[in-house]
Amino acid sequence: MKKVFISYSLSRDKAFVSELKLALQNENMQPTEASELLIEGEISSEIISCIHSSDLIIAVVSKDSPNVMFEMGYALGVGKDVLLIAGSEMSLPTNVLSLPYVHYRGDTSFDPAIKWWTLG
Repeated sequence: MKKVFISYSLSRDKAFVSELKLALQNENMQPTEASELLIEGEISSEIISCIHSSDLIIAVVSKDSPNVMFEMGYALGVGKDVLLIAGSEMSLPTNVLSLPYVHYRGDTSFDPAIKWWTLG
């Protein structure tokens, strides 16, 4: 079973991520997010540990999501595969445009491109 860590802004993207997690589970994947981690120490060390143990990182990029940028950068630095998901109104920074990314409409629908990429 492929382990997937989902990085996102809890205040902005919770509904979309809930749908995404269900879709990933239906594809026999094990999605995890920071809010599910048992935090005993510093939260970033728990997230870093989860990134290391995951096969794939999905970064849901929205405005004002510095935690997502940090987690995405860390995952890239340790050689993890990263898929960016951004709202259709979101402009991605130029230094990440070479990464695979998918735009979503924000209506919590699961984009077939996400399914294709995560199964590849």
